[in-house]
Amino acid sequence: MAQPTRRLPQRIVIPVNPAELGYLAGIIDGEGSIFRNGHHPQRPRWILDVANTDWSLIEWLLSLGGTCSEANRPPRRTVYHWKVCSRADVEALLTAIEPLLRIKRGRARECLDELLALELAPA
Repeated sequence: MAQPTRRLPQRIVIPVNPAELGYLAGIIDGEGSIFRNGHHPQRPRWILDVANTDWSLIEWLLSLGGTCSEANRPPRRTVYHWKVCSRADVEALLTAIEPLLRIKRGRARECLDELLALELAPA
């Protein structure tokens, strides 16, 4: 018997300032990735990732939530990865920025549609 999906509350802070929300959408559109991780069709894991070498940008993103890792490969500069992995956080963030996305709008819609279908599917 399958275990019921435990849904965690949203932890990410969605900017209320339209300029900050637009900036966040632009960062994700230009520097970010929206991808599906995992091979289990009943429990897909969608992740938002922004890779950048500017720590001040990553600090601002971390003030909204998410996690950070770094890849240090000399002689290159350190690359920081800001990630949002929680289903509730990915859904909340993509719902807020989807209308502002240009390049990754289709991928965001694919993610949101799949997450909605999972919520509506019988257990």
